[in-house]
Amino acid sequence: MRVAHLSQRPYSAPIYLYLQLLLRDQNGLYKDEVDLIRSIGESAALGAAGCVLWGSSYYFNDKESCKSLSAYLSNTLNKYVVNVTTAAELCSDLLCQGKGRCVRKNYDSDDYLHLNITNFKIQKIDGMFKVFGKPSITDLRAWAYTFTCQCYEDSKCRAQFGNI
Repeated sequence: MRVAHLSQRPYSAPIYLYLQLLLRDQNGLYKDEVDLIRSIGESAALGAAGCVLWGSSYYFNDKESCKSLSAYLSNTLNKYVVNVTTAAELCSDLLCQGKGRCVRKNYDSDDYLHLNITNFKIQKIDGMFKVFGKPSITDLRAWAYTFTCQCYEDSKCRAQFGNI
């Protein structure tokens, strides 16, 4: 991500990270929430445009492994992805006026684009995760303190929430 800033342009090319769901060389051992934070969450906080999840069908060649994958997607991964995606979209819309991505001010901090569980609920309804709630003034101030904006190409943006 830092290399993209060397171009001296006010924007950087979108970067997509490739990630595996399984821990390396571990048949049937999926990333837990801490691993997801350190991969997907870290990528989002550093301003990645998205993640490409990939893996080999070699690990999913029988009914049990397919059931295991389905359960992991339904119970762990999808909920986390909805959390991070919603937080990133809200931060972009509110801090960057929808004209850029939120990016950590301090690249090696532990600040993440996650929804505050006090103000948001993620519920599974008809097989889909839905987000209910809205950010508080404290949430907005925390984003403004820890994140800045990386503008989209041909867009002008700046990190501001107005009068908060």
